[in-house]
Amino acid sequence: MKKLTKITIALTILILLIVSVKISSSEKKIILVSFTLSNKTGFNLKPNELSFGKITPNQSATRSIILQNLDKQKVKVKIEASKNISDYIIVTENNFFLSPNETKSLAFTIFTDGLTEFREYTGAVTITTKKNL
Repeated sequence: MKKLTKITIALTILILLIVSVKISSSEKKIILVSFTLSNKTGFNLKPNELSFGKITPNQSATRSIILQNLDKQKVKVKIEASKNISDYIIVTENNFFLSPNETKSLAFTIFTDGLTEFREYTGAVTITTKKNL
């Protein structure tokens, strides 16, 4: 009986330690991104996409989005670009916290420096929000 009690106490302590470790919940939002390298500039206002339209070589274009934390807890925001767009896009701020009901405007800028092939460049921006439970 003593051995069973010791095992039970040890398991209880182990479970409490595991539960006390920060558990986090995260959500991801993927936004498609595109621009066309062209000899003429032009807009493309696709809904639900971060589209930069037509951009000439060695120029840049900026678009903004607004994030709002509707949760009751502070969340950490991380932004990652993927595919062939990732080498040409920057964001004004990354790896930051948003308090409950806080709103933040983020500017994304595409740079075409060094690009010479006239074509469409595509990719995605993933916005991950993570909160501690």
